Amino acid sequence: QVGSATATNTMTILSKRFHLGAPRGAHGEEPAPYSHLTGREMRDQVFAWSKYGCMEESAALHAAEVADMEDATTMVKDKVFVLLGATSELGPFHTLSRLGATIAAVS
Repeated sequence: QVGSATATNTMTILSKRFHLGAPRGAHGEEPAPYSHLTGREMRDQVFAWSKYGCMEESAALHAAEVADMEDATTMVKDKVFVLLGATSELGPFHTLSRLGATIAAVS
């Protein structure tokens, strides 16, 4: 199935800032209070992961740029994203659509 639509017509736009979040624990317990990081705390965390070796330095630099953005929707403005396998659970469709991206999807 092939389709194309501007996601802003059908979905709520995400918060303009990105944040790191932690899932619930294995037994459903709430994440720790520090599990949602934005801005400076998010930058510090991605650089700590890079220093520890579990994240490439270049990935940390790009994640830090995203953490500093006041309006993350600018990343998708005036672009069309073509997604093959768009219905994949691990794909970027849901995040892109909540950011208001224009998506051409092939399921």
